[in-house]
Amino acid sequence: VVNYTSAGGTGRVRITKALDIRAESEELEKERERGARVIRGSHYDLVTIEGTLSLTSYKADPVRLEITRVVEGEFVNAKGEPEVTRLAEALTDANPRTRLKWDLTLSPGEKVEIRYLYRTWVP
Repeated sequence: VVNYTSAGGTGRVRITKALDIRAESEELEKERERGARVIRGSHYDLVTIEGTLSLTSYKADPVRLEITRVVEGEFVNAKGEPEVTRLAEALTDANPRTRLKWDLTLSPGEKVEIRYLYRTWVP
């Protein structure tokens, strides 16, 4: 629900609230290197995670989407060349926080699958 947007301005609606856009996400562990690092006396595994975002438009008109995903770990790569921003949050944690942002337009009935890969340290 968007309560107000200025004339000529832009507004954002969370994708899960857009009833004519189906969004699904999944993250799977692809690889694990056990005991790869010791941080503050604790042993950490290096885990490679592959994420998939699936979007399907059931709208009659094209729709512009801004998709944002924050991952805790080191970004490796992604389909669609997202804008990648390293966030200053949690600087003292074992994992950096990285924001991935895609801008795309879905045609009526179009289904898009976006894949991304990152590595994270887990105790």
